[in-house]
Amino acid sequence: MVKNDPARRRWALAVLVIVAAVLVANLIRLTGSTPLDQRARLSSPGKPGQLPGQATIDPNDGYTALALGHLAAEDWLHGHLPYWNPYEGVGTPLAGEMQSAAMFPLVPLLALPQGLLWMHVLLELLAALATWLLLKRLGLAETVATLGGILFAFSGTFAWLSNAAVNPIAFLPWLLLGIEAVRGGRRGGIVLTASAVALSLYAGFPEVAFLDTLFALGWAAIRLPARGARGRFAARSLLGGVLGVALAAPILVAFADYLRVGFTGDHAAGIGSASLEPIAVSALAVPYLFGPVYAFFFQDQRIAAFWASVGGYLSSTSVVLALSALFSPRRRRLKLYLAVWSLLACLKIYGFPFVGRAIDLIPGIEATAFDRYAIVTVEFAVILLAVLALDDLNTRQLVIVGAGVAVVLALLGAAALPVIRDAARGLAPGFGHVRPKIVWAASLSWAVGAVAALILAALLPWPGIRRAALLGVVGIDAVALFVVPQFSQSSTGPLDRAAVSFLQHHLGQQRFFTLGPVAPNFGSYFETAEININDAITPRSWSTYISQLDPGVNPLLFIGYAQGPVSETPAQAFLQNLSRYEEVGVKYLVESPGTVTSLPTAYQDPLVQILALPSPAPFFDTSCSGSGWTQTRIVLHCSARGTVVRLEQFLPGWQAKVNGRTVPIRPAGPLFQQISVPAGTDSVVFRYDPPFAWLGWAVALVAAALACGLVLADSRGHPLPSGGKVRGDGGP
Repeated sequence: MVKNDPARRRWALAVLVIVAAVLVANLIRLTGSTPLDQRARLSSPGKPGQLPGQATIDPNDGYTALALGHLAAEDWLHGHLPYWNPYEGVGTPLAGEMQSAAMFPLVPLLALPQGLLWMHVLLELLAALATWLLLKRLGLAETVATLGGILFAFSGTFAWLSNAAVNPIAFLPWLLLGIEAVRGGRRGGIVLTASAVALSLYAGFPEVAFLDTLFALGWAAIRLPARGARGRFAARSLLGGVLGVALAAPILVAFADYLRVGFTGDHAAGIGSASLEPIAVSALAVPYLFGPVYAFFFQDQRIAAFWASVGGYLSSTSVVLALSALFSPRRRRLKLYLAVWSLLACLKIYGFPFVGRAIDLIPGIEATAFDRYAIVTVEFAVILLAVLALDDLNTRQLVIVGAGVAVVLALLGAAALPVIRDAARGLAPGFGHVRPKIVWAASLSWAVGAVAALILAALLPWPGIRRAALLGVVGIDAVALFVVPQFSQSSTGPLDRAAVSFLQHHLGQQRFFTLGPVAPNFGSYFETAEININDAITPRSWSTYISQLDPGVNPLLFIGYAQGPVSETPAQAFLQNLSRYEEVGVKYLVESPGTVTSLPTAYQDPLVQILALPSPAPFFDTSCSGSGWTQTRIVLHCSARGTVVRLEQFLPGWQAKVNGRTVPIRPAGPLFQQISVPAGTDSVVFRYDPPFAWLGWAVALVAAALACGLVLADSRGHPLPSGGKVRGDGGP
């Protein structure tokens, strides 16, 4: 016991350092305004951030991850499976939509006021700890492994994205750690692999989970053990992957059921062929070359296109170290894989045609936004190469490669100069004294300066001080780049909860349409039915009907405000097609005061005006009298056999029971549901489950039993030696 105490203290110190670093780096974010404040359009503007721009690239941190995830959290807390969302469109599947991460174990946190931010902090911690354990498993020194964990927690994707796309990232190193455990002969490695696969799928963004899995398959291929053990390793790794998919069967079944009846827009049209403009490569290792996130996008459409598609970045110091790692013979096969993966992925991301077409041959790539979401695997590969270089550092090699990369970075920055000069015509409105050309110079200076500091640290003659200085330079560079977007976070005034309260108390089972306030999908957050939608999937029949409400709108972005030059504004389309809005049960129009003046006002305050429509259709349309109305229950009193039409999206999976007996549900028109009821007093209950939900749970239950059996079997075996040598690729 005494002999192990120093090792345990080192491990405890490493964990403490990782936790402290992640908390400190997120301090501004955790103490600022929430995505609810920023996205719901229910707050007056507050103070702008210290820097121009925005704190994150994708506003779906609020519209989907928070708004829909909060509803899923509330469902779980009230004992309901989060299968259906009655508050989006005319009803949509919730778990099958995926971006809500409805079945992700961390999603109950979203019931808390700062829940999404804390969930992201926990994901960063999980990513850091798994990377640290993986590097320890590969035999790296404690301090270097700890730095590797911190670097991945502060990677470019975690810094720039905060929507559901970041959720699966944390499980990439856990998946690789599982593969390494399988390689070491532990049955528990199968379970760890399966758990990582399952959690990455439950995390709610299958595109990222898919790309991470491709990276892991390549990792497994180059980590094949000695010939006699290869078959067992391949079989156990495959078993772990299949078991993980089986454990995730409930969410995959819900997703597949929705895809069968859903409209997916660009994903069905080959979104995987998109790429960044080649000029964007100049910002790969100089991430703020075009300014803070979305700071100057209105001055140059190329900058706007860059932010609309980019998904992360590399630090200049990590790039230098990654290149220097290739000059060392240790772990050559692993390093070569990481380098080749990074190169090929970048060539596709930045539009190199031959490589892009070859990668497109991989099944599933065409439906994946490779240009945005593959970058995280590049970040991970480069970080691993960087820490491998620190572990077997050769000063001369680092100086040579570092000086060369510094020159390359300077040239890349110079290549971007025409773009920045175009964008630097005059001051940006409201941005004080910040000019794009100043930002360009500062960003390039930081990148070159960090590389110079790295080279100087490598020249220090004292080994201990040299290593500490190198770790410090790389760590400071990563933290500095990570926190930059947080300084763009603006504050807001208090949330207009009075307007929300009015809707909650007066809307009943009917719906509202917004031209701004209570932004899509925040009706789901506040549990008030809103026909607007902002999502990656919508029921096909509803997307068709949306074109009758507003012919010029993308059915996936039926958001109520213009997204560019249009011939007819959403307000004009609303007034022109007023009767069609009433047909789907719209009772109120929510707007900023004064947008529409031809309807009677039901509520108004300085931020929100709520107008009443004259003849909204009732949610339950029946000749019977009713009582006990809710969205899923009603008690009817019928003098004769009749029909009930319910204004909820008709999809396979809906069931109805009348007085406890199941009755068939038929479509009513293109959208809704209807059932027949007998004469007398009838208690009617509606329920939605994805058509094959039972199969998903059955498969998951069998997989869980198998996983438990493997854990028990492994606990009776012999433990692996910790930190032992890994043979087959040139060293530990």
